[in-house]
This record gives sequence, structure tokens and C-alpha cells, in this order.
Amino acid sequence: MTNPAVGVMMRVMIMIIEQTCSHCSGTKVFLDALAKWNTFKQEWVLHQEYDHAYCRDCDTECDITERNISNGT
Repeated sequence: MTNPAVGVMMRVMIMIIEQTCSHCSGTKVFLDALAKWNTFKQEWVLHQEYDHAYCRDCDTECDITERNISNGT
């Protein structure tokens, strides 16, 4: 029995999300967060994210909006 999928090119969609400013759609958005120093790893480890967001593109507090910028490969 032959496999009908052999030799057929399949297009796969990869979902890529970009976080943007609700005011200007800029991508230089930041969240307040709490990080804790991990002595074993010798690095800061993200512990908690807060709701407060800020956009450096329009220099204002904002809400963050997700935008799908997926492409096919």
C-alpha cells in the first residue's frame, strides 16, 4: 500500500504573536515584573508579571494588544 502523502509538499502555519501598544500599535512595550536572584543559576529569574504596561514608542502607559503576525513555512 502506498502512502498518498509521500511526495506532497505540505504548508505548515506557525503562529507568531507580537505584543503592541493599544494607543500607537508600537512594539516597544514593557511590563512591570518581579524577579528574584537565583544564586545557583547566577541570574535573575522572573517570578511574577504585573498588569501595568508602558510604551516607549508613544511614551505613555497603555494596555497591551496581541497581534498575530504568523507566516507559513
